[in-house]
Amino acid sequence: MPARETRREVGLEWEPIPDNVLVPRRDRRDRFARPFPPDVQVVRRRNVGVDAVDAADRRSVPRARGKRPRRAVVDDVHDAHDAAAPVAVAGLDDSLDPNAVLAAHLSSGWSLGRKSDGDGRSLVPPGDGARGATTPANADRGTTSSELLVVRRAYGIEPPNAPSRASAPSDAAFASLSSAVSCARLCAAVLRRRDWCASAVDAAHSAVGAFRREVASARRDGTLRAPAVVRGRSVAAPEDEMAASVRRALAAAKVALEGAVGGRETRGGREKSGGDRGDGRDDPFAAAMAAMGGDSPGGDSPDASEHSSNAILDAPVAVAVAVALDDAMYAMAYHHRSCGWTSGDGSWWPNPAAYLTAVTASHGRCGADISTVSKFVSSVASAVKDDVLEGAREWEWLDAIRRSRTAEATWLLTATGAVTAADVLAAGRRAAAEAKRKTRGRATTTGDGTPPPPPCPKLVQLWRDGARVWPCRLFAFATPTRRALRALCDASVSWVEVGAGLGYWALAMESSFGMDVVALDKTPNTEGFGGDSPGGGEWDEGAMNEYHGRAASFVKVREGGPRDLRRYKNRALFLCYPPPGDDLAARSIREHGGDVVAVVGEWDGNTGDVAFARELRESWNLARRVSLPQWGDTAHELTIWQRKKTDSTERGGTRGAQTRVSASAFAACHTCGSGDHDRVLRRCVYCRVVCFCSEKCSRDVDATRAHSDEHALRDLAWTAPAYSDEASFRVFRPCGG
Repeated sequence: MPARETRREVGLEWEPIPDNVLVPRRDRRDRFARPFPPDVQVVRRRNVGVDAVDAADRRSVPRARGKRPRRAVVDDVHDAHDAAAPVAVAGLDDSLDPNAVLAAHLSSGWSLGRKSDGDGRSLVPPGDGARGATTPANADRGTTSSELLVVRRAYGIEPPNAPSRASAPSDAAFASLSSAVSCARLCAAVLRRRDWCASAVDAAHSAVGAFRREVASARRDGTLRAPAVVRGRSVAAPEDEMAASVRRALAAAKVALEGAVGGRETRGGREKSGGDRGDGRDDPFAAAMAAMGGDSPGGDSPDASEHSSNAILDAPVAVAVAVALDDAMYAMAYHHRSCGWTSGDGSWWPNPAAYLTAVTASHGRCGADISTVSKFVSSVASAVKDDVLEGAREWEWLDAIRRSRTAEATWLLTATGAVTAADVLAAGRRAAAEAKRKTRGRATTTGDGTPPPPPCPKLVQLWRDGARVWPCRLFAFATPTRRALRALCDASVSWVEVGAGLGYWALAMESSFGMDVVALDKTPNTEGFGGDSPGGGEWDEGAMNEYHGRAASFVKVREGGPRDLRRYKNRALFLCYPPPGDDLAARSIREHGGDVVAVVGEWDGNTGDVAFARELRESWNLARRVSLPQWGDTAHELTIWQRKKTDSTERGGTRGAQTRVSASAFAACHTCGSGDHDRVLRRCVYCRVVCFCSEKCSRDVDATRAHSDEHALRDLAWTAPAYSDEASFRVFRPCGG
């Protein structure tokens, strides 16, 4: 449409903006004035020098189901507050039909019946561990069997890619366990029924016992190998590790249901004491690694307690139960894919992306028609197929998980008002006091520069850990996007990656744009637990990867490190979250000797060390910066660097050589654009994205609006942090320098 030309259609007045995208006028009270007039809604924005990231994508506000473009290529920018407004209203709706939410489970032997005293309904698990018929039963009501099968497989009720019940001895027991865990998850976070959730958790405890009995029987008849003996002592087998991890997670869910969150009593749904994540003993990454490595099996199932039939879970308890049950799901998926002692070797069962997408879609308030059970099931099945099974490749599943986690956080945290501005400010003050105490304590020593997690209320931190820790262990520490992969392909078609982990980014680079990637890691996990067959090779306890346990890799990952890079000088170097406080990143760029380096990570101490940042600033030019989707506590990005041409090279007469230019900036003022290489910047401790160089810049109206949106994206109530307040803004130092 020609510029400066308007058009009226369906009662709306349209006008072009600089990007030639027509947008409807809005009331002046609505937000997003930068850089456009306040009565214009931005549906697409092109940033100069920095690739834009869809705010709605980062927010992951649920959208209407049905025919949609693939989410990986969405390039819109929406007002986060406008998008969250209908969510906040709808989030308090409790009109969901349990028959629709639990349709997949009701079709597999579960039932909802009246209690003997007539006071409400009770949830009854399948009798004697039976899974029921494989065809829809009392929950069908017009639902097509194919759609219901998609949902059943998403929850792990059916084996993956199997036309019917699988043949492995432990399949039925594993399916019963996954069915009980997913049922409890829906009852806790979606239906908010304490008594139903407790019944499902008890059924899951029983299913763990049945699974262990099946395992013991399989070992006796030789179908499954016995626990290995490594270095003279018996090592827990993968199936025993899984059972122990699941039982610990179920015990944590039981504790939360009985009125405690993290071992602390709650009053009126709010914790008596709050704060940031605890010390190393409460480290969620350590807990995930313990689940991967297999501690001793847990104790017996806790005794069932009495629950009121009308008890509705409040937000803090629902979050605690959901996080615990997700731990159980991840433990099952991790161990099944790594060792394959049921049918479908090497596959996800359950698939975390499909599972969590189905759970989020089951909240049912996504604009879809869910007036009947069949339409509800169709909506959930459509979400699973569009976002995971058919509409996305395997390298896009991590982003599907991230979207589902941020979307469900909207229902459980934002819509319920579970987190207030006072909670956020209190967390910031505690974090500032702790930082001062640690600074005084290590006045004569130096640490690795790794910063603490961004301050937030305990409930938000609990959700963040539950949302991010396991996906980082099973996939990667940052989410690849098509925009980032296109930038990498534009820089080079041949790459070598050090510290590749499971090779998830290598898979994305190869699958999306056909790049040739050599993946190296100190402890590669190509074989997982030791082969494709349940009775296959032995596995060595000492071979566990420091960050990914024994999770199976996505591509062939070779053993190697910085010393092996010299043979790959003709390839560009790729680093994804090199260890903080470690010289691996600095050694890699020195040993590699190439001219192109790409880094995924954060410039606040979570990526590499001070020497690494200094090397990049002094000897490399920042060629491109691409924003990446964020978890609630991350601030990472993709940066692509080109080596500077030295003065000596130019004097040697090399054609096209460059002289040294000014140092590259790792961050810039959100208002005036001043870089940290020539101005001292103070960065918000809550979002770790917004920086300012002065009090004046921090008061800019447009910058304040953008800053508040960053807080909203992280489920934090807006506190209007003051630039001079040490509890809100701190000096930005790249890599802890």
